[in-house]
Amino acid sequence: MDYLVPAWHELLEDWAYTIPKLEFDDAVSHIKVFQTNQKPFSLIVTDYQPQLSTKLNQLTISPTQIFSTFDYLQGVHHVDSQIVDYRDFNWPTGAYYDFTNFRVIVMVKENPYAKVTFDTQGKILWVDYLEKNKISRRLLLDSRGFISREELFENSQPYQ
Repeated sequence: MDYLVPAWHELLEDWAYTIPKLEFDDAVSHIKVFQTNQKPFSLIVTDYQPQLSTKLNQLTISPTQIFSTFDYLQGVHHVDSQIVDYRDFNWPTGAYYDFTNFRVIVMVKENPYAKVTFDTQGKILWVDYLEKNKISRRLLLDSRGFISREELFENSQPYQ
């Protein structure tokens, strides 16, 4: 079995504002050669990559096995995906939704309460919670369907 270590360091970005981009390195070229020749290969992912399954889908990569250092350190032993919908979150009573092309704004009493941002496949990238028109915290979701990280912001920029 051949093991490849891709040099993927960046997280996916909000593609409503940016051009979708993929990170290319020698590992991707080698993977394509292995796949063309139907040779099995595995990946060892050393960086924090909560949207790994989305990246693999975008690159049309299907490794035999994936070893993620961060999954190992956090005790995540499954790679099964589940669908997380914006309606799965516990929104306040009376919340309603303002739908845009690339995100959902959760409104409460005519004020923005949260912004749900999706990736190019419609999976939730993150949820920004708003207080006084500023982002107070962010839940970063793993593309397999669970909350991967919570970020708290004390001095955040105003929400636009």
